[in-house]
Amino acid sequence: MNVSVTFNAGELKNALVVPTGAIVQQDNAQGVFVAQDQGNPVFVPVIVGVTVNDKTQVNSDLAPFSIRACQRGQNMEKRA
Repeated sequence: MNVSVTFNAGELKNALVVPTGAIVQQDNAQGVFVAQDQGNPVFVPVIVGVTVNDKTQVNSDLAPFSIRACQRGQNMEKRA
């Protein structure tokens, strides 16, 4: 006997979400790389929230649309 259950815990309005793959671990902190006006992307630590499918909520002060897709080997810096 099998049972299929769906939980609906509600909906968050105006939540900032990022692709789960954009969240990386660096120096014991979770974060994302954000675009700078000039130069290389910068690692910014974030506080993550709920993950649903391939999206993760960010509960930190992070400007929407600032996340940049990066390739391995790019020179990436940490935000001071």
